[in-house]
Order: sequence, then C-alpha cells, then structure tokens
Amino acid sequence: MCSFISFPYIRDGGMTSFLATTLPAALHDTTRRIALTPGRLEPLGTRDPTQAVWGQLVRLQAVRGGMADTLAARLGAGDSAAAVVRWAFDSMCSPVPIHAMLEPGELDYFIGALRPPAAWIEGHPTLDVSPMSQCLMWCIYPHLNPAYVRQDASPSYRGSDSTNMLDVVDFASFYETLPTAGEWNKDGCRRAVERVKAWSENHNALSYRYPVASTLRDLADMCGRLSKRVNND
Repeated sequence: MCSFISFPYIRDGGMTSFLATTLPAALHDTTRRIALTPGRLEPLGTRDPTQAVWGQLVRLQAVRGGMADTLAARLGAGDSAAAVVRWAFDSMCSPVPIHAMLEPGELDYFIGALRPPAAWIEGHPTLDVSPMSQCLMWCIYPHLNPAYVRQDASPSYRGSDSTNMLDVVDFASFYETLPTAGEWNKDGCRRAVERVKAWSENHNALSYRYPVASTLRDLADMCGRLSKRVNND
C-alpha cells in the first residue's frame, strides 16, 4: 500500500501554481520523465516502457510560485499555452499516468512541479501534478478527492458545484496566504495564522466556505502545539 503524508496548509514556495482553462487537446509525452519536485526530473522506470503518457493542454490566466516570472513573461508575450500531466501512484509508489482528461472549458487552479524547459511537451511549459507534492488535497482545485476532505468542512460537498466552497479565483487568493515551510516555526507560525485570519476577516462573506474555516482552525491548533513543544524542550 502506497501512502503519502500531506501537509496541505504548508505551502511549498518552489511549486508552481496557476489559474488555467482546460482545453480539449491531449499531448503525447515522450520524455519518460516526471518532476516530483520543482525543476528536478526523475525517470519513470522500466515497469512498462510502452505505457503512453498524455498531458492536457491548458490556457494560462495567472501564474504564481516557482518559475512564475518565466511563465508570466510568456503570458505577457501572448503565449498562454501550457501542459498538465496528472499522476497517481501504484502500490509500489511508482508513478502511473492518469489518462482521463478534465472537461474542456473548466477554470481550475493547478499546483504542481514545473519541469525544466528541456522536458516540456512540444515546447509548452509542463506541470506534473502528483500526490507526491504537499498539496495532496488541492492539486487541482476544485477537483477534490472526498477521501481527503474533512467531512465537517463542507456539509454538502458536491465538487465544483458546491456553494460551500470558495470559487477558483477566491481560492487562488486564499492559497497565497498560507505559510511556507520556512515560515513554520515558533514565531513565524503565529504571523502565518494572523495572515490567514486577516484574509478571512477581509473576506467575511467567504469565511464560512471550504477551506477557509477548517484551515484557520487547524493552523491555529498546529501552531499552538508547535509553540508548546518548543517551550517544553
């Protein structure tokens, strides 16, 4: 059984995230590589060297995180195309491509590891989205795996149609308030919680929507336990 420890509230500043509209085009990926961490490629291995890997073309609207400047420059020059490759893992923790395409025309928020340019599919910036990243619950928002969603967070969870969830644009704004790993220490965690709290207060009409309240509650609890542990050492 392959499992991953996820810290969804701690943002990896090296990961790339973007708002993008899905397109119907599927792109054949012949690189036989995957970026599990930003800018670092790993071979797929030889378990099934004939297995096809496909990426989905998307149209970028806004970019943040790792290599954001590079993608923003392309976007500013009129090149908004990018590719997203979705991955799962088998029982041996080997990456397995997900061939199902997202519905064309969706506006989604993607979080993943951007490949080095040499491994881009057909010259398009290529994002690998996999459970290996810390964004296990929110790799493609609002496409959430109910198994990872706390049941008390959204009483009528209905995927992207749920009125109890932030819409994609608001989620992108909220996600940027989350702390990075470098900020998560005894003193930094308090500032991080206050930043998320400030977002909630400044967006009071959205504060009840998933994942705002549950994130704020859990971050505050995690920070309290961290401070207590440090003080006891």
